[in-house]
Amino acid sequence: MSNRSLLIGWQQQWNRSLFQFLRRRVRTPADVEDVAQETYLRLLRARDLSAVRNPHAYLLQVASHVTIPGVRVADDGKGGHIVTLDTPEGHE
Repeated sequence: MSNRSLLIGWQQQWNRSLFQFLRRRVRTPADVEDVAQETYLRLLRARDLSAVRNPHAYLLQVASHVTIPGVRVADDGKGGHIVTLDTPEGHE
């Protein structure tokens, strides 16, 4: 089975779960959509998804790698968002 065919099945089965997972990590709906799209694109380019033993866990793992590490988004209480970048130790 091709990666494309597998991904269609994965999306039908776990897309809701993916979006819930991403909403806990990314604040804006547009960012959730972008990260989900990038996740599926990376999976489409994968070598052989039929070899994946736990597709749901793999989907969420790829999504976690797509999110930008070190970036936190918080609600500013005025309908906007504050983005802060974590500073690596020793680089303050």
